[in-house]
Amino acid sequence: SAALAFYILSALFVSNFVIIFVITVFLSALDFWVVKNVSGRILVGLRWWNEINDQGESVWKFESLDQE
Repeated sequence: SAALAFYILSALFVSNFVIIFVITVFLSALDFWVVKNVSGRILVGLRWWNEINDQGESVWKFESLDQE
């Protein structure tokens, strides 16, 4: 939501569209990372990521919080 607010309000302060677009994409990526890793871990105890093994294959890793 910060990226959307920045995109709407940034035209008032910055006239360069490229800078606005780059910052908006960065804020969107940051928002996705926070929701995926921080919020997911705190709210439901889940986290996931992708690794490439030695054979070049994509392997998904899922991690869950212990229910003790």
